[in-house]
Amino acid sequence: SPLIACIFWCHFCHNTGHYVLIAWLPTYFDSHLGIHGSDLSLTCIPYLVMTVVVIVSSSLADRLIRNGQSVLYIRRCSTCIGFSLAGISLCMLSVVSTPYVAITLLCVALACNGAGPVAGYEAAKLDIIHPSQTGKLHSLSNTFATLSGLIGIPAVAFVNDATGSWGTTFAAVGLVFLSAAAGFYKYGKWKGPVLL
Repeated sequence: SPLIACIFWCHFCHNTGHYVLIAWLPTYFDSHLGIHGSDLSLTCIPYLVMTVVVIVSSSLADRLIRNGQSVLYIRRCSTCIGFSLAGISLCMLSVVSTPYVAITLLCVALACNGAGPVAGYEAAKLDIIHPSQTGKLHSLSNTFATLSGLIGIPAVAFVNDATGSWGTTFAAVGLVFLSAAAGFYKYGKWKGPVLL
């Protein structure tokens, strides 16, 4: 179904950003921002922020649902807003060369890439399918999404070698996030359980 394909795409996009950033941030900090040695520990700040924001946003989404907000509305808003803000932040990062601004934008991008999808399309996997098929859906989605590591990490090396620009890399990942937001906005709708 288009909804299942959309969830797979969102998961792929989420992992693309995650794998690319976790693999390449130390190199970006060193080569572009001039942060070296023990100062590279600054690369963990966006992940610490993401951890806190994921917990808070998931709790907030659960509270809104308990208070009567539509599950579909929460899942769609979380996914679309999270991916959109992450994408915009990375597109903005493509033109930044100041370390503190870059770290701030990375904090926003990673927090939104974590928080939005976790309260959005990831949780929707539990909402849209019979409990007996949830594990199957998640394993298929995770298998497809993990391919992004095989594609995204070498693609960054290729793009950086070809263009000499981190800006191109961040803009491309930002556009990947925006495609996930657009896809879930269009196809992230359901009225009842979906069969695999």
